[in-house]
Amino acid sequence: MTTLWERTQQRIRRRKKSTKPKSKPKLQPVSKRVSKPVQEARPAHHSPEQMAKARAAKAAKALQNVADTIPPISEFTTSPRWLGIEPRGAQLAILKSIFGEPLDDGELQQFRVIAERDDPRKRQVNVTIAGGAKGGKTGFVIAPALLYVAVFGDHKPAPGEKIRVALVAQDKDGADVAFEYMTAYVQDSPELKRRLVKVGRRGLVLKNVHGHDVVVRTFPCTLKAARAYSFAAAALDECAFYKFNEGSANPDIEIETSVRRGMISRGGDRLLIKASTPYAREGILHRDVKEHYGRDDAPVLVLKAPSSVMNPDITEARIAEEAQVMDAARVEREFRAEFVDSATAWLPGDLVDAAVDLGITERPPRQGVRYVMGLDPSGGGKCGFAMTVGHAEDRNGTRMFIQDVVRVWMKPKSGELDVAAIVAEVARIGRQYGLRQGYSDRYAGVWVPSRFSEAGFSIVDPKVKRKDETELYLHKSDAFRECEPLFRTKCIRLLDHPLQTRELRCLEARPQQGGKVQVGKPPARDQSDDVINSCCLAAAMATVTRKVRPFGGDINKLYAGYDPFDPATRAERVENMDIDGPPRRASRGVATGHMGRVGGQCAWITGAYDWRRC
Repeated sequence: MTTLWERTQQRIRRRKKSTKPKSKPKLQPVSKRVSKPVQEARPAHHSPEQMAKARAAKAAKALQNVADTIPPISEFTTSPRWLGIEPRGAQLAILKSIFGEPLDDGELQQFRVIAERDDPRKRQVNVTIAGGAKGGKTGFVIAPALLYVAVFGDHKPAPGEKIRVALVAQDKDGADVAFEYMTAYVQDSPELKRRLVKVGRRGLVLKNVHGHDVVVRTFPCTLKAARAYSFAAAALDECAFYKFNEGSANPDIEIETSVRRGMISRGGDRLLIKASTPYAREGILHRDVKEHYGRDDAPVLVLKAPSSVMNPDITEARIAEEAQVMDAARVEREFRAEFVDSATAWLPGDLVDAAVDLGITERPPRQGVRYVMGLDPSGGGKCGFAMTVGHAEDRNGTRMFIQDVVRVWMKPKSGELDVAAIVAEVARIGRQYGLRQGYSDRYAGVWVPSRFSEAGFSIVDPKVKRKDETELYLHKSDAFRECEPLFRTKCIRLLDHPLQTRELRCLEARPQQGGKVQVGKPPARDQSDDVINSCCLAAAMATVTRKVRPFGGDINKLYAGYDPFDPATRAERVENMDIDGPPRRASRGVATGHMGRVGGQCAWITGAYDWRRC
């Protein structure tokens, strides 16, 4: 047994041995040395161009290595390594068509049924899905597509920028449902769980294959919520149930614009999905289906899939069972993905479409045409100030109303309408069409006639006479009912004004006590009918049947050198006229007036006919 002193000496010797310097290698004799070729000395450093090329080559190689490891969307969705879910029906065919993956024969047949076009066979960036209820749009299409773009998309954030993937739903509960799908998929996936950085109340953070953090989060359906961010992908879930009135606080078109604004700097890896069960014949979902469905060259891939096609568990027999206790319109809408008119809709959607002249926003004035102006002044609140100018004409023996001008001034979100400027503009447009009066209801009070009288313009109550000689004052609902035959017989031509068309689609017919039907805007908030009210008021007054009574005077002196469409003659004043010259104005029945202008019955006749062509 060693003593303490001996162990201490052993440690000292080991320490000295470990710190002993190594001996230098012995040199070989000169005769045994091997001569090596002299190599050129390497430069001390590379040029900036060479270093940039080297970095680019290294990045390209790394990107190629990443691309070799990116699975197709079908493998990402079904593989237990990734999501491990089993899409059914047309769900997998939709996913593969979005990301350009080839379809097999069965999937190609399904795609042609729901798209009415050939498979584009390329990566899509704009997709719209009008699908039946419980078809798996959110859980089996939106969630896998957004996660795939988040993990494998080639997104290059700017310094200080974060890549975001947005999920916008119709309300907070709808957004929570979609977010729960994605959270469950990530936490149950071995690969995605390894990439999970953080899970929050409204979003999660994933590390993508390029080493960047990608934030996947929910947003409320407001136009301001998404305007501060940059998006790689986004989904507007149940977008048919967003507000679609442009006068509302958060219209669907502005929400879509906010999202597209955040994607403008992204390349071909961006993706915008709009998916919803159909509802009204308005909004961004109906617009996409109407403009792009079934077109091979469309910039938007539009799919219409009933519930039975999206989800085989929902059979046609099950839908027929629901049809026994639901009305037919709602069955078509909820389960067959068809846009239908509301049961309370005043006019069917096809009549509205037939009445609009697409692409025509205004018609110029013509000589010899009697124009009529309808007004719906703002009475306060969020109402707008609307004006319509139109005329009636005979086409093939049929009396028709033609809309020539439509204007609307909406109240700004901060401030009030400049009523004086609007009145001056209305009077100016009226004079262009030979008008010095317009028809308006009494809703806005007495300020309307007083303001227009200051501008040299008259406001007249809309009154018509029935066959029994009774006089009827046209309220808003009465004007709508007077115009209903024009729409149903296709005897009205409207300008292509989106707000007017939207208001016309939304009008409802509600039965009242006594059997009378009240036509007006829906009782919901942010709904308006200002533009279509002014249009129907003008149409009702232009097409009303009038009796032509005899008059006296020389037919050649009706105009007496006065051209109502000539600004020079129209600007002259009565005070400057020679009383011994052309006939002066009379109260009624005589072809007299300043510069040939007449009063009373003759005023109406000269406005209805161009006597110079007689």
